[in-house]
Amino acid sequence: PYPNQSINNQAMAIWDADDDADVPFTDNFNSPTYDVTVNDGIKLIVWGATGTYYVPGGKVTTSTSTASAGTDGDVLVQAGGLLYTANYGNQNDFTVGGDFINLGQYEFGGGGEKFIFTGTGSNYTLTTGNWPYQIFDFTGSGGSWTQTDVQTNDYLAVVMTAGTLNGSQDFMTRDITGNGTVNWTGGTFTVGTYAPTDFGGNSAWTFNNLTISNNEIVTAIGSGGITVSGVLTIDTDATLDAKGKTWTLSGTTGTPLVTTGTLNDS
Repeated sequence: PYPNQSINNQAMAIWDADDDADVPFTDNFNSPTYDVTVNDGIKLIVWGATGTYYVPGGKVTTSTSTASAGTDGDVLVQAGGLLYTANYGNQNDFTVGGDFINLGQYEFGGGGEKFIFTGTGSNYTLTTGNWPYQIFDFTGSGGSWTQTDVQTNDYLAVVMTAGTLNGSQDFMTRDITGNGTVNWTGGTFTVGTYAPTDFGGNSAWTFNNLTISNNEIVTAIGSGGITVSGVLTIDTDATLDAKGKTWTLSGTTGTPLVTTGTLNDS
């Protein structure tokens, strides 16, 4: 988008790579939405001037990269810019093939908005700005992403289809499932912030501090073990159904398990 303006996919379709090979994206109508595909090697930037909004109104797909270096597949929302996604019959997926850095704002409309992370390289940057995202789905086989900032908005659901999610910041999610890997070395990872939910998959996950929160029932699924090197906390009126998994509480400072809620392990 240009400074102090908003733009959507339908407007961008007026002139795309089908009209001029120098334009770095294609934009096609796939009823009921216009869908943008960004060319290989290109970084998508939402301009940082105040009042600059990108409201796709359809799918956006950047190129799937094989390495985190360079610009291929990257998405940057500059400070002052706004990315707004809305659910148009599940036609709103925003697919990121590289780094995702949001230094501006993010808003959603309708619920169910999904960001899909497809990169297959190592150590992609994930800076989310602590906005109310709906769904993050990590699908890149062999890919790894590192969360660089606090994410404490409780709308977010995380799907670990493949790859590894790393972090050391405080992080909240209403649920996190899938057979990818989670490696959280610092801060507190909080689960169950919005509704009864599942937790886990078939890979081993590690956390520094893990909290089961907000009066909800969190049910462990899959065969992968859970290791907590700090403190596992079950808040008041929350329930952790821990059956079927091996839980390793390896904290050596204070009490490795603090529960004022319910632990169901039999």
